[in-house]
Amino acid sequence: MLLPVTLGAACGTGDNKKGGNGGWSEAERKAFMSNCITSAEKTYEERGQQPDSAVITCMCEFSGSKIEEKYSYKDADKIAPGEIKIIMEGAAKKCLVK
Repeated sequence: MLLPVTLGAACGTGDNKKGGNGGWSEAERKAFMSNCITSAEKTYEERGQQPDSAVITCMCEFSGSKIEEKYSYKDADKIAPGEIKIIMEGAAKKCLVK
């Protein structure tokens, strides 16, 4: 499973013009995906594993949509570690099925 650090590194790096939860702009979604994919690829490489782009993309899309449902982009880096674990477990169940 990808490290929860992937989510933390991918979140909260831009301004959010919307208040409250969710409702990311297209630019924020693209930034999340870019940061998430880069972080995940680095994690694979640090573990000596070949990055699987389809799995990485699936997990980043899944986790991004779950985070966006509850958090503004600006506040996404404040997600509790336990919640990150739950999101990543859901992503793994969806994306690592063989």
